Amino acid sequence: MWLTAPNRIGIAGWQSNDSVWRFDSLNHDHVSAMPLGASLRVGAYTVGLCHPGDQSLPALDEQFVRADELHQAFPQTAEQQFGYGLMIRPVAIPDWQGDENRLAFEWVVSVQTTLLDSHPTIDLLTDIGTGRVQSIPSANAMAYAIEGQGVSAAIILGAQDAPFTDQIESPGATRLRLFGQFLEKGVIRRARPWVLVDRSGNSIDKATLTAAAQALATSPIPLN
Repeated sequence: MWLTAPNRIGIAGWQSNDSVWRFDSLNHDHVSAMPLGASLRVGAYTVGLCHPGDQSLPALDEQFVRADELHQAFPQTAEQQFGYGLMIRPVAIPDWQGDENRLAFEWVVSVQTTLLDSHPTIDLLTDIGTGRVQSIPSANAMAYAIEGQGVSAAIILGAQDAPFTDQIESPGATRLRLFGQFLEKGVIRRARPWVLVDRSGNSIDKATLTAAAQALATSPIPLN
């Protein structure tokens, strides 16, 4: 269940049993002094979206909940090349059900622009640690397994996203460039990484990565 408050737009929490996973979309500086457009907080760590340069992403303008989906809109402004939308929802991973310390979320990031010539770029960035790349041929997917102090994570990219996503060198962090290609005016481009987090102190093993990648491969593509 999503927990939100009308007077606190940009702050939301997903409640799993007695545990709450907090999302913050207020453009605060978290990871490597980068202002994040949206982020999941995991203790002292964050997983979030940022601009590849020193610019801020568009600011949050609208937030609402539909069923188990948190929807947020970050519209384009005169100073920025693009606007984007974000939908976050929990997804089921085998053997993780009912464990309040282990949860997986799908992040659907949609970019669009009103400009005739633009290359919208958004990075998915976490300071949990440097990701180890693992190919999962059975699902045509790539997994980035990340180890931190008492926290482990993984980012899964399916067949639609893996060929177009680059890992950017970032000391002590994992940075994945979700977009960067030319985008035509009026076209919407989407990426849908799955983010797995285990805050129990255990590593995420290859079997779990494979199961998550296969679940992503067989899940329907969200309409928005």
